[in-house]
Amino acid sequence: MSLLLMIPAEIRLAIFRWTICSLITPPSHPAEEQQIRQDLRLTVGFTFPHIKHLRPPNHTLPLLLVNRQIYDEVKSLLCHLSADYYVDVMVVDVMSIGEIALWPTWSIPALPQTQYIDSINATLRVFDPVPPKPLYGTPRHDSTYADKIWNKFPRLGLFYWLLVDIFYKGPGLLIKAAREPRPLPQYIVKKLVIDIRASAETPNNGSMIVGDGHYKAARKLAGNDPDHDDAPMTPGESLARHFCGFLDKLLAFGPNGDKMGQSIYEQMVDSIVVTLNGKDFKVFDIESRLREEITKWRAEPPNPNARGGKRLSEKWISWAHKRRQSMREGLNIDFSQRPYWNFPG
Repeated sequence: MSLLLMIPAEIRLAIFRWTICSLITPPSHPAEEQQIRQDLRLTVGFTFPHIKHLRPPNHTLPLLLVNRQIYDEVKSLLCHLSADYYVDVMVVDVMSIGEIALWPTWSIPALPQTQYIDSINATLRVFDPVPPKPLYGTPRHDSTYADKIWNKFPRLGLFYWLLVDIFYKGPGLLIKAAREPRPLPQYIVKKLVIDIRASAETPNNGSMIVGDGHYKAARKLAGNDPDHDDAPMTPGESLARHFCGFLDKLLAFGPNGDKMGQSIYEQMVDSIVVTLNGKDFKVFDIESRLREEITKWRAEPPNPNARGGKRLSEKWISWAHKRRQSMREGLNIDFSQRPYWNFPG
């Protein structure tokens, strides 16, 4: 008889929960475990080449193999775990290509039991700040407005594609995406929390994303923090402010709508919360932001050069209101029902 069966059931279940739900300790530095990180494009379908994943360990499997009683208890426990997931993302300067890469390390007790993920809690750790460079010479999508976003925030596009990976393949990319001409998302995220962790040291001649000169000019604009002093911006604050600027542009409608931002409204329910070293920085309420963007967009004249013009976007708005109502009610979503078929971006 297993020793686990000799202790009270309540204590035994507490041990199971602690074992299964304990967070993975991420590498302290990019030099650790870099050889075993994987480019998952060939195994899970589409994902961005500069996002290198570390397969999460399966803490549940050894417990399932002990005996039938423990198997049944663990399976029952897994069905009642919350769909909250944690991921550590190292933002790494890859010297061989002169660009940054994202190296996620996921903690996954169990895959979601439904289409809904309660929360994704991401910690971004910044290593080796370098002056900004374009990720690619040519944006890899067709939207003119999205091109402008990509050109202005070339390095932050990686974060968007990491989020798209979660929509389509779930936490840790453990779901193999079907190789279809029209891939479909699989999950809806209720809340995304992004905590940026970075050194408090000031940069020498520029941060990873934007330099001090750009920041000093930008923070004089209306809407910025009037209480900020004249001290140089830290790398963490630089990334947090530029990251929020990227999200602002991503969530904004272009002259005739932008499918990159639309995919966020289609797959997220509540909010995106950006924190800096654990302190609140900015909150993006998805529903209220969508209403604001629709109001501003409807006041703009249509772009006669855009295919479909406002007819396509008005169709999307009507469809999105119905879908988001279903999402707020937690109903099952038919991902094949969409007013357009383009892959996000």
